[in-house]
Amino acid sequence: MKKNSIPIMLLLWLPLTIGGAALQSGYDLFQKALMLERADGKLQEAIALYQKVVNESQDESLAAKAQLQIGVCYEKLGQTEARAAYQKVIETYPKQTESVSLARECLALLSKGDTAQDTDLKIRKVLEGEGVGMDFYGSVSPDGRYISGFDTENGWNPAIRDMVTGKSRCLTEHKGGYNYESRWSPDGKKLVYDWWYYSDPEKSELRVIGADGSGEKAIWTGKGTYIHTYAWSPDGTKILAQITQPEKMDLCLISVKDGSIQVLKSYPGSRQAIPIWLGCVFSPDGRSIAYAREPIPEQSRHWDIYLLSLDNKEETPLITHPANEYVLGWSRDGKHVLFASDRTGSIGIWSVQVAGGTSSRTIRLIKNNVGPIIPLGVTKDNSLFYGYLPRARDIYLAEMDPASGRVISKPRKLDLPFEGHNGDPAYSPDGKHLAYVSDRGVPRIISNRILGIHDFSSGEDKEFDPNLITFGEPRWSPNGRSIYAMGCVKPWEDALYQLDAETGSRSTVIAPEKKTDVFAHGRSPDGKSIYYLEASDTQKPGILDNRVIELNPASGLKKEIYRFTSVNSTGRLFAVAPDGKNLAFVQRPDDPSADILYSVPATGGSAKALVKNLNLSLMYLVWSPDSKFVVFTAWDEIEKKCELMRVPAGGGELQKLGLDSQAYGRTNAYANRNEGIGAFSIRPDGRQIAFDSGEESRSLPEIWVMSNLLTQ
Repeated sequence: MKKNSIPIMLLLWLPLTIGGAALQSGYDLFQKALMLERADGKLQEAIALYQKVVNESQDESLAAKAQLQIGVCYEKLGQTEARAAYQKVIETYPKQTESVSLARECLALLSKGDTAQDTDLKIRKVLEGEGVGMDFYGSVSPDGRYISGFDTENGWNPAIRDMVTGKSRCLTEHKGGYNYESRWSPDGKKLVYDWWYYSDPEKSELRVIGADGSGEKAIWTGKGTYIHTYAWSPDGTKILAQITQPEKMDLCLISVKDGSIQVLKSYPGSRQAIPIWLGCVFSPDGRSIAYAREPIPEQSRHWDIYLLSLDNKEETPLITHPANEYVLGWSRDGKHVLFASDRTGSIGIWSVQVAGGTSSRTIRLIKNNVGPIIPLGVTKDNSLFYGYLPRARDIYLAEMDPASGRVISKPRKLDLPFEGHNGDPAYSPDGKHLAYVSDRGVPRIISNRILGIHDFSSGEDKEFDPNLITFGEPRWSPNGRSIYAMGCVKPWEDALYQLDAETGSRSTVIAPEKKTDVFAHGRSPDGKSIYYLEASDTQKPGILDNRVIELNPASGLKKEIYRFTSVNSTGRLFAVAPDGKNLAFVQRPDDPSADILYSVPATGGSAKALVKNLNLSLMYLVWSPDSKFVVFTAWDEIEKKCELMRVPAGGGELQKLGLDSQAYGRTNAYANRNEGIGAFSIRPDGRQIAFDSGEESRSLPEIWVMSNLLTQ
């Protein structure tokens, strides 16, 4: 519709025909909305006020006019909700003939679709902030009005949020568990969601509930399995889901009526936490499924897109490319699959034509450089909704006094490629280089981590792709020729790898094991021993049996140095002293504020508590270059800040080192223990510290909508 296609009489008529002393309150509210709409151009705020008039006014005439103006605002915004708003005037207020007549006229003009503006690609931010739906584990309703999610303020129960008014509503009041994922039914009247139990982590359920909170029922219950919900079938009778068991993963259809399971595809697996299928979506006719999955056999970590026919269970490659691709949605006419790809060096939105279950190979770039977006669904009018998590993690340098260990300069950001994506710094033994991890993936979808090495002399950066789905904790070998890092070839199969500092070539040092995980690592100064934490489950949920292990890579012999139990969150709290004489680690009871920092001889023996009962949650630790202190960051829940501290290797008084997240880092009311000062490394001469941190102002999650994708 053209900008001026809304009838002029409509724009002039409303403020002149509303009156009556008894309706002064509703009239004032309506006039305020008009002012926001016309004078200030604040259309979303105007919509919220018009909606308030619709909900609260006892005057049907006033309510009809407010509903009509909601449609006008939506039309000005270029949103397809305008049609539904005008239609509601006709259906809800049939006696208000003047409003109904205008609504019909607006609908007629919309239906003509005779202007170029209607085919222009439109991109708009719908919502920004926190709360229900902003974790992007839910989906958008078919009409584009609501987003589903979980409510952390109300027991992690499933909830929905009105993206126009911003108001949220919990659908259940369950206790003793939590919900992650939820998906809208095709008619927008129901949701399917998963439910996990605190008391039994291996038990999960799939439940269906009305959008109004009615008619809840569990349609599937699993023990010793994990479920990942993808979508409803177009006819609303089945749920597409992934069921993960200890030794295999099944892509299957689950009947909404009786919970019966039809396996579509099965792959071997081992505690796969990241789905092997990404963004599974039904074709509109319900005969095919589009998804991305990792290559089999695992020759690369890059993801390609496939079609699966539900008639013969045949899988056909749709997009194969030496880049990462994942599915965003399927067009409503069934002719296009929308997908994201980083083939141009940045993530863009693309479409591929599909006909009869095969691709015509006509691939088109719709919008480049949209960033690591998380698909939330395609609405009835072909609008794509997606989430975006702004990234703002960089590496900073600050000068230190080697004697006192105090930070003596204001931190400055280190200029590196892919600003906002870098962390995990580690100085080389000679202090001339800095290894770091550059995370260029998509949260909860695709991991794409690159090893970077910064040369302080030249300012140049080398990059290596370790071909791992995730990795971190880089540590240099004593001779500076290689870097050791934790990583995974398969999800949750942690191993220790060696990366050549010149070529980036990878070799396995500690292979993954089914019953144990490798959590942290460090080398002796002579390079002959590797020390690491090995952990396995105990009978108590959430508590791990941790063992400090010494490995001789040459002989393969292992020796247990120390053993302790702790909750499973101390992986980055382990370090080897530069002189190789002592190891430091943290034991964490159920209460994070009761962290205990220990030191134990590298040869074995009794551990000594260096820090305990100080109401601090330790975040990251290293040794000072002279091995006389353990340096760490700790979160103070009372003061809401993360601070750099140290304690003598033999125990003693805690010393603060002049760097905290209130003086630097994220400082607003949203600050928590995961923000501010992150991983850090001290240069071997003790004169500089490198650490990663977020911005001073918090970057909040965003929801965006893109319309007219396929009309260009």
